[in-house]
Amino acid sequence: MTVNVANGEKLQSKGLVKPVTWKMQGHEFQHQSNTLKLGGYDLVLGVDSLARYSPMEFVLKKLSMKFYKGKQPIELTGESNEVQLK
Repeated sequence: MTVNVANGEKLQSKGLVKPVTWKMQGHEFQHQSNTLKLGGYDLVLGVDSLARYSPMEFVLKKLSMKFYKGKQPIELTGESNEVQLK
């Protein structure tokens, strides 16, 4: 599969890997993913992995996303690295 990445480059995926389990902010998730060599990232969640938790609510000022995993409400919050330009 060919994937267009943010810088415009096209990368080739070597295919699907076994389902990967990861923990984020005390919650465990699992998804079967395609692999890409991206360099500085361990994991990038694509639309296919997020769609299973649709609908989702994003609060961009708080860097948070809310959704349900089954009947369990989940809220994930990003880190704020505020940059001020002068």
